[in-house]
Parts: sequence; structure tokens; C-alpha cells
Amino acid sequence: MITAHNNKAQVSDLGGSWTAGIALASTLRQAGPPLIGTVAVALIFVPLTALTLLRATRSEAPAPKPAPAAGQAVDSSTQGTTNKPQANDLGFQSWSG
Repeated sequence: MITAHNNKAQVSDLGGSWTAGIALASTLRQAGPPLIGTVAVALIFVPLTALTLLRATRSEAPAPKPAPAAGQAVDSSTQGTTNKPQANDLGFQSWSG
């Protein structure tokens, strides 16, 4: 019995073999199939590496303080200040109180 997973694997094997066969029949000859494999691996790992590096270099912004609920006292350290925009590390403006 062929399951959906096996069917997808057969299709990808068929596509890879077909592409490698075309490369083998071209002027690349025996260098064609390894070149096709290298390009396929690059198409997978280059975007994956870029996403990983972007994720690793992203700085986490501190979580905003929750607003006090109705009837609760307001922190005295924020009284008398005005909301002024400030630039954060990415150049976007954030509001502080």
C-alpha cells in the first residue's frame, strides 16, 4: 500500500533522478548529478542559515509594563513625566512615560 508520505518521496526521487539524468546527458557529463545535488542542498540551507542568523542577532525588546487597573495606585516614579518619543536600537520610535 502506498501512503501519501511514500508517494511524495517517490515523486521527489523521480524529480531528482530526472534532473540528474538531464545534467548527465548535458555537456557536464559526470559532473552534472553532483552539481545538481549541490545546488539542491544550497537551495535548502542558504535560506535556513539566513533565517537562523537573523533570529540569533535579533534583540529582544523589554516587555511593556501593564497599565494599572482601575482603583489601583499609580507608581510615583512616573508621576509628572510626559510621554516623549525615543528612538530604539532599530531606529523606530517608542513612547516612554
